[in-house]
Amino acid sequence: MVVKGRMAVPILFLILVLAFVGYWYHSQSNEPNESLSNAECPFWAPVEEADGNVFAKFNETIITRSSDGSFFIKTNRTAYRITSSEAYFFPWGVVGLYERNETVELPLVIVDLTHYPVATLELKNKTTTLQVKHFVACDYRGNLLWDHVQMLPYIWEVKEATGSEQGISWPQIFVSSAGEYFFIAEFHGGLPADKMPDARYKLGNDWLYIYDKEGLIKKIDLGKGYWATRNIFLASNGSYTIIGFECPQSDGSPMFGRVIIFKNAKPIFDRKFDYDPNCLCHVIAGWGKIREDGCATFGLYTGIGRYCNGTFRYESTNGAP
Repeated sequence: MVVKGRMAVPILFLILVLAFVGYWYHSQSNEPNESLSNAECPFWAPVEEADGNVFAKFNETIITRSSDGSFFIKTNRTAYRITSSEAYFFPWGVVGLYERNETVELPLVIVDLTHYPVATLELKNKTTTLQVKHFVACDYRGNLLWDHVQMLPYIWEVKEATGSEQGISWPQIFVSSAGEYFFIAEFHGGLPADKMPDARYKLGNDWLYIYDKEGLIKKIDLGKGYWATRNIFLASNGSYTIIGFECPQSDGSPMFGRVIIFKNAKPIFDRKFDYDPNCLCHVIAGWGKIREDGCATFGLYTGIGRYCNGTFRYESTNGAP
């Protein structure tokens, strides 16, 4: 790939340093977290009664939902209220979103363009306190089963003669549940491509995690692009799950798209769709649906991709669902 613009001079230096950034972040992310080492569920609050209408029932466990949207769990004559802003229920327990302030160390990438054509890139570590999100799984007795710490952001700063620009790139997080399985898709946030060409490509891959009662059972590499991954969708229905996304090239045009369909935790369809230079269109349109029988439809090029019973076909339409 040919790199244009005023960052072309230090591009070799940029690549070497950002490669180290990617290694640093990969070594830091999803490490065991000591914050939830106790055995109690962090989002359960005892109550006298479980109000609301029945939402789900698993053996002797009854889940109700009140008029204000709150969830309650009643089991063995003991009732609890779910204090999490998000909750996903399974035969083996519940997954909730738990957030709290934590002091963490984030990578800080600094690009100095004040003495152009000489450009320098510096990597630092910055300690900061922010809201760290966890997906926490608990059984219906209130015991903690596992804890997934969400992908952390990057901090970036660009210095120019006319001033400085700085910010933080937050990841994109998507979740879905199918049967006894919980899916978490995490995509790195983007950086200013005009200021830091190829930076996103060097900062690490995107990942799909699949959990069950016992914890993480699969971690699938979703690849990476020159800009932040886009047109993402993740949906489940019954025992089936579909995920799709598009990776851009450095000029913003599509590089490739990918769609994966799972039955429970097993992939039954996994296809990469290359960019069509004859089509001024996205590879993946950003929507996908799946039925309880595993038949799926999703936006593809200027039409619709259809998968059912092991057969895939493409239909050219106006791109509408």
